[in-house]
Amino acid sequence: MTQSKLWQSTPFWALSLGLFLNSYIYGVAASQAVWLKGHTVLLLAWGPLLLALGIGLGGVLADYLGRLKLLMGTPVLYISGSLLILWRPHILGLLIGSALLLIAGGIESNTLLTYAQELITPSLRVQALYTELNFVNLGGFVLAIYTWIAPKLPAPFRQNAVAIVPLLLSVLSWVVRSQLVESASWECHRGQNMTYPQFLKFFPRLLVSSVFSLTNTSGFSLLTYAFGTVFFPRIFPVFLLISTGTAVMIGLSAPIVAKWPVNRFLVYAYLLAAVSATAVRLHPNPQGRHFWLFIITLSAGTSLSYLGEDTFKSAHWPDFYRSRFTAISRIIGLIGYILILWALNRQPFNTFLTVIAGLWWIGFLSALVWHVFYGTVLVQE
Repeated sequence: MTQSKLWQSTPFWALSLGLFLNSYIYGVAASQAVWLKGHTVLLLAWGPLLLALGIGLGGVLADYLGRLKLLMGTPVLYISGSLLILWRPHILGLLIGSALLLIAGGIESNTLLTYAQELITPSLRVQALYTELNFVNLGGFVLAIYTWIAPKLPAPFRQNAVAIVPLLLSVLSWVVRSQLVESASWECHRGQNMTYPQFLKFFPRLLVSSVFSLTNTSGFSLLTYAFGTVFFPRIFPVFLLISTGTAVMIGLSAPIVAKWPVNRFLVYAYLLAAVSATAVRLHPNPQGRHFWLFIITLSAGTSLSYLGEDTFKSAHWPDFYRSRFTAISRIIGLIGYILILWALNRQPFNTFLTVIAGLWWIGFLSALVWHVFYGTVLVQE
């Protein structure tokens, strides 16, 4: 498949639509923390907790049932959650409906990454994955626009709009996916078992993938969702617009950055994020122009590192275990974020910024160690 045909292919749009929807749903709970006063920490933790549950389910089921079978079933959860929110537009209905949406999003996000690694031809795999992952940024940006408009809307209409987007997109995704075929590599390797020595061989990669997942998930979510929600709820949409808007623009560089080996690319991306996060910590005044400039460069570093680490952590696993290995690192990242979020509850402004900077430096050091000691390992298979 050539670059010109990438945008015309059914698999590309099947995967991209799913990633867009996953991102949109993940951000909804955090956005509702601004609209529903008194439930901030609950709603900030609600999203990643249920997403982790969905990822765990998807990790196991996709390896045993098949990638496409699972992706054809998840729209049922999306539709059920959307209809529940529309039918019961109060806090309980919102939480239960959002739970179904988030579990479905977790199942899909993990399965889509796994499926993409096995479906896309090796020569175009990294570039295609980077381009598709930018739809995650696009989903967040659309949510940011909606979050900016939402306070001006009546509460019932606001919740209905949240539910209608996944309702429509899940139906469209199901139609597009019905034209796909099951992963051939999964079918060839299904039922295989892994020995303990084989597991030890993959353990260093699993460890590094988990660190990448923790630093990226926590670094992004703390700044984009928790930081603005807790300290600047009135300008939270501004944080979201700047972060996701910058990420979308940076994501357009996929054809260029995909030419670099992923392990080297991650070193540069994490370094940009770490230096920018440190600069934000040293210039913590939102009234100053330097603060927003460094927020933009931090968002750029976050976006680039996300493209690399999500590609990295779903590649080079045995086919029958790929979904589970990918899920383990992603769950560790989300659970780690929840624990950090609770630890930072009621902590001062500067402590938040210090933790964010520290996370990105941990990511940079991990990427550097991997590049130095495992630099010959490429993501393309």
